[in-house]
Amino acid sequence: MPNLDHIMPNPHVVPIFWGHEYVANPATVNEVQTLISDLVTGPFMNNLAQYGIARGKVHTPIIIDDQNPPSKIIYRDSDNNLKDEITKRLIKWINDEIVPAPPSPNDINQFYFIIPPTAMVPQIFLDTNYPTGVGAQGWHNSGVTDPSSPPTYYWAIIKTIPGDPTRPRSFATRLAGAIGHELVEQFANRDDGSFMEIGDDCNNTSENYRGWQVQRYVSLWDSIPPAHTCVNGDAPVSLKQFLIAIGFDFQHNGLRALGSQVINTDYIASTMRTR
Repeated sequence: MPNLDHIMPNPHVVPIFWGHEYVANPATVNEVQTLISDLVTGPFMNNLAQYGIARGKVHTPIIIDDQNPPSKIIYRDSDNNLKDEITKRLIKWINDEIVPAPPSPNDINQFYFIIPPTAMVPQIFLDTNYPTGVGAQGWHNSGVTDPSSPPTYYWAIIKTIPGDPTRPRSFATRLAGAIGHELVEQFANRDDGSFMEIGDDCNNTSENYRGWQVQRYVSLWDSIPPAHTCVNGDAPVSLKQFLIAIGFDFQHNGLRALGSQVINTDYIASTMRTR
């Protein structure tokens, strides 16, 4: 059943393009923005209804004209010390009124998606020899102020090396798999720990969605434990599985008992969130 403790039920994505190269290449910003909007507002979100997540909204892109960004930004260093330079940078942008703040201290839906400069390596050391940039293409997380108190800042960052921002479609296409992966994982597991990572088991899958090559994600409705089944996000949602999940009485009730004139993805997502 959906658990509000870990999901983003009505996600609102704020794309942040960090670096002067995005100022110089507005067509690339538009292309990546189209990609994110295609994913967040479209049927790619269909199967997230089973987790209680509806289709979301996408903010107009924020472009940060930084001509001298650092060559790397570290979340956790090689000694496993939490540095979280990402959240610190994000808070500075918010305090400088470059990036919109969360609408309330306890908001669980605002999600900042950072597209860093192509010369920057985002680093999270899984061990002393494995920073992001060696294998992983990005990660999502939640950062808090120090001392830890609301608001919580939900964000993701991906690797853009060795993309070429002067080639808009090629640049966006190269990022499509990583962006879709981090979006669905954050929506279903916003605090990065209370639930499963629904993209990781589907890393080697691919589907064509509106011209983008994206990864599938885990559907628990279609899985037979302990294995996980990867599905196309825009596949039709199983009405039968939805009714089973909400404890519908098939023997005594007809569909009119749901009290809805329309049974669509948004209805299923909103109903799942109440369970």
